[in-house]
Amino acid sequence: MIWHTYFEFKRPHEYIVVRARLDNLDDSDLLITFRPEGNLEIRHSGNADSAARGIQQAMLHVNRALLKLGLDFQPIAIKIHPAGTREPMPKLLGPAEISDMLRLTKPRVTQLAKTADFPLPIAVLRMGPVYSERDIEEYSELRAIRLCTPTPLAAYE
Repeated sequence: MIWHTYFEFKRPHEYIVVRARLDNLDDSDLLITFRPEGNLEIRHSGNADSAARGIQQAMLHVNRALLKLGLDFQPIAIKIHPAGTREPMPKLLGPAEISDMLRLTKPRVTQLAKTADFPLPIAVLRMGPVYSERDIEEYSELRAIRLCTPTPLAAYE
């Protein structure tokens, strides 16, 4: 099975030098992109029997290519998915789903959404803000710790 593995690296300090070196890299298995904020993304495509093996092979390949150019980066994020499929979308929640998940009223969720520690929405549509389920789960766990109460997520599942 062919896997696409994405490595994201923090914006390099010597951005122009790094970009020039990477532009000279001749490797058909790697696709190199600089994201708008300056972070570097390298995509490796390769054959592997599992996602774990795909990541291992991709890491070896990317590390060899970077070392060959005299660059030493550590990824800040790694994503993988099978070729021919789209990157998995995060599960999205609106205020109604969040109120069910946290066992709060919708007005209370709207009130909490205005606080600094509440996750930022992925998008704001006409129907209202949309959040990543993972962000809300993390918020719920932190809120439970702060309030010294058990997290309500177990009951939500």
